[in-house]
Amino acid sequence: MGGVPRTHLGMAGGMLATARNVGMVLGIALAGAVFNHRWPVHLAILSAARMDPAVTAAAAFAAAVRDAMLVGAALGAAGSLTSLVRGGAGGSELRAEGR
Repeated sequence: MGGVPRTHLGMAGGMLATARNVGMVLGIALAGAVFNHRWPVHLAILSAARMDPAVTAAAAFAAAVRDAMLVGAALGAAGSLTSLVRGGAGGSELRAEGR
C-alpha cells in the first residue's frame, strides 16, 4: 500500500481484500478437491487390510486430510519462493517517481 497514491488508498485496500478473499476461497476449494479425490483411494487401500470399518474410515479420513495439507504446504512454499525470487523493491520505484 506504500506505493499507492493517497487518493487511491481505498481502491487499493479493496483490491487487496478481494484478492485475499479469492485466495482463501481457492485454497479451501483445492483442499476439498484433494481430500475428495484421495479419501476413497485411502479407504480402498486400508479396506484391504480387513480392519474394523470405523478404524478404517478414520484412518482414511486422516490420510486424506494429510494429503490435502501437504498440497497446501507445497503451494505455500512455492509462493514463498516466488516472492523471494521476485525481489525486495516493494514499490520503491513508484515512491521515487512521486506517485
